[in-house]
Amino acid sequence: MKETSVEAYHSVKEKVISDKVIVLHTMRTACQPMTSQQIADRCTLDYYQVSRRMSELERDGKVECTQEIALNKSGRKAYKWKIKE
Repeated sequence: MKETSVEAYHSVKEKVISDKVIVLHTMRTACQPMTSQQIADRCTLDYYQVSRRMSELERDGKVECTQEIALNKSGRKAYKWKIKE
């Protein structure tokens, strides 16, 4: 693998970890289930960054999808996420 590819991988990996920390901190501060849009509205990440991290955090066993539904800004239904106990 080329050196530039390795450097790019490490910089992205660090950003992903940072984004996950921001998402979890935002959720803990809110103390309630939230949609990806609601999380993004409360932190420095945009909706797309948050939504990508949610499936990763679920796979990591940190969050879980609830059966609660809310409307996003677009008017579409979205499930709420919560910190896994």
